Amino acid sequence: MRAVTFLALGLVLCTVGSTPMSSQPEIKKNEVYLKTRQAVRRKDDLHLLWLSNQLNRSVAHCLISKWLEITKHGSHRTFEINDKITAPTGQSSSLGTPGGNDQLKKNITILVELVPDSANLVIKADDGDLDPRWSEPHTVLNATKKCFVLRAVVTPQWKALCLVFGLKNGGQECFEMAKKECETGTEVNLTDCQQSDKKGKKKKEEKS
Repeated sequence: MRAVTFLALGLVLCTVGSTPMSSQPEIKKNEVYLKTRQAVRRKDDLHLLWLSNQLNRSVAHCLISKWLEITKHGSHRTFEINDKITAPTGQSSSLGTPGGNDQLKKNITILVELVPDSANLVIKADDGDLDPRWSEPHTVLNATKKCFVLRAVVTPQWKALCLVFGLKNGGQECFEMAKKECETGTEVNLTDCQQSDKKGKKKKEEKS
């Protein structure tokens, strides 16, 4: 139940159909589809790297997705909050509870799809249901092999409200794409987030 709450409140997304969007040219659509699929299939951790400023209060900044395996249309991954900073008193945390600092994890399957107007990304939970704002298709506006720009609409805008997900040091191209296609945003300070288990294990091995 808490995991469902996390997914409902941690990231406020609306469906593709909620706000009109122009069709992507065929060549660009195919390119975005292929690069997004490559990005989600990488064995690297994917982080939330950038978000439109209007999403700051509704999105958990320390979101991380760890690779589990490749699937036919995408990949099987984890989806986690790895925040190490407790929200100030009276301010809602990523779970929507004052001063909370819970670490939550859910296994998901990410599907990358080609539809007539765009390349879409769909998230499905392995166990239980996700909030529809997550599980319904969302448009990928642009992508590289290391990152992608996801349309995350809260209210109708002239430009989209966006999120950039990608490798820890692989988001620069997507930042530039987001600046052109999305409302003004800010890079996530990943030093505010916990280090991944993978890196922690590596450090231990180097010390031994």
